[in-house]
Amino acid sequence: LANRRIAVLHSDDTHRFQQTIASAAYDLICYGHTHIAEHHHAGPTLVLNPGALYRAKQHTVAVVGTNDLTVTRIIV
Repeated sequence: LANRRIAVLHSDDTHRFQQTIASAAYDLICYGHTHIAEHHHAGPTLVLNPGALYRAKQHTVAVVGTNDLTVTRIIV
């Protein structure tokens, strides 16, 4: 995927999540479990929760442009 380093996590293990972010080993970290859509940068890393299709007030997905790491949120 455009030579991007991507991690995908789904867990309530906050320590592991923070370690993964702090490692700066990834261009994109996509995570779940909270069902809350959000994204931010932690240094060079884009941290993204695309939201949820179930158990959420608003059902969302996210599309990430791999060239420039732009995020487009889609309400479904």
